[in-house]
Amino acid sequence: MNSLVLLGCLALIPPMATLVLRSNGVLVFLSVCLGSVLSTFVADDVGTVISGASKSGALATMQWSQLGLLVIPVALTIILARKKLKGVKLILGVIAAAAGGGLLALLALPLLSRSIQDSVRAAEAWRQLDNSQSAIIIAGALVTVLFLFMTRTKPVEDTKGKKHKH
Repeated sequence: MNSLVLLGCLALIPPMATLVLRSNGVLVFLSVCLGSVLSTFVADDVGTVISGASKSGALATMQWSQLGLLVIPVALTIILARKKLKGVKLILGVIAAAAGGGLLALLALPLLSRSIQDSVRAAEAWRQLDNSQSAIIIAGALVTVLFLFMTRTKPVEDTKGKKHKH
């Protein structure tokens, strides 16, 4: 049951924190993507540095490095992008953050210990989340593009030197 609590926290904290803090949920979704890239390509180097400074096993250090590199960008984004949105943009942001939370849970599970993985994978909630992974990613991407379209700035026309029609 504790593993389901962990899964719930990973999936639900990003949208809940986005709603409460009025953070930019689109940035939260994108920070999950950033965390995935960091945990994939940078964790080896970080794990090497940390294992050289600690007495932990290399495998445990690597798992914690990957998990930290996945989660830290999300937490920082929620905190640093707070009080930015309201109205429709906040609702879109919460949807994007919910997709980010689902994606975070999907990406974090393989980084946890085998016993936690087995416990979570045995749960029906995990099977539903796992079966929805394509929909979660597509929803997050579509909301992100929609949000970017809504917030784009229009170029200001230069009125100097133009002749006016009368």
